[in-house]
Amino acid sequence: MRLAIDWTIEADQHLLVVSLVVRRRAVPIYWRAYDTSVLKGRMKRYELAVIRRAVGRVAQAVGKRRVIVTADRGFADVALFTLLSQLGVTFIIRVQAGTHVSFQGKWRKLGQLRFRGNERHRSFGALPYCESCPQRLWVSKSRARDAKGNWGIWHLVSNRPYAATAVANEYGRRFGCEEGFRDAKWWLGFAKARIAQIKAWSRMFALFAMALLVMTSLGSKLLLAKGQRAKDLLRRVVSRRRRRCELGLVSAMVSLLQQDKTLYGELCPHVKLK
Repeated sequence: MRLAIDWTIEADQHLLVVSLVVRRRAVPIYWRAYDTSVLKGRMKRYELAVIRRAVGRVAQAVGKRRVIVTADRGFADVALFTLLSQLGVTFIIRVQAGTHVSFQGKWRKLGQLRFRGNERHRSFGALPYCESCPQRLWVSKSRARDAKGNWGIWHLVSNRPYAATAVANEYGRRFGCEEGFRDAKWWLGFAKARIAQIKAWSRMFALFAMALLVMTSLGSKLLLAKGQRAKDLLRRVVSRRRRRCELGLVSAMVSLLQQDKTLYGELCPHVKLK
């Protein structure tokens, strides 16, 4: 079971969300909302509290060996690594290039560790991480070119001895979380919510989380299934010029429901998201 952790922000309101990732889709399952004034000097403390509660509950329900947690470099912290290791779950976290690791007998910045030749992925094995509070973690680097041809590099750490390619592929799944935020904000309208009271704003997000689950369930059943009906539905949202669908699963489903409300009748509480 894959869990992705991330923040989403609207003005002075912050939402810390734990999402369940299934392939390229993510559905929020646990969240907490905070005002900017409350987070000042306390952000890491709140992150650890939310992660301990959410990940701990999931691990207890499905078994800690089945849980994989991913998070961006803003969460990289020795205290978080220690907590996730204590919970017994696997984690893959992106870290800053300026973080020090002990490699070949010397403390070096991760950004100074080089790729060999034209390789895209490199594993450096289990290294002491963070000079001020060393913790042995499995360290790897991966790179890929973006749409503009520039190299993007991921510095990744894990508490499991995965190959560098596997680590990069697993970390890449977490972007379904960011796509979920985008869908909730722009396709479902959460960005238009103007609620000053932080608890009410958090309760409002619950409605959008349920809407995301509905859209994902319908999309999994109607658009990802094999057969002529799925092809016919996809033709309604396929670009005529490029002959391909340029929308995500949720946005495609929203567009179809705007055209045909009878598709709500296909909603089933037992649909598999895979």
